[in-house]
Amino acid sequence: MKIMIYSEYQMNAFTGNNRIISPTCAQLNITAQQVFDSATS
Repeated sequence: MKIMIYSEYQMNAFTGNNRIISPTCAQLNITAQQVFDSATS
């Protein structure tokens, strides 16, 4: 995921059961694994 900070994009890697953190969607409560599991269902 790329996040813009001070006019630069910062790269964050989310894997496994790490919760995805989004400044844009602060209420988002999902892990990387949940995203991958939904793609294979």
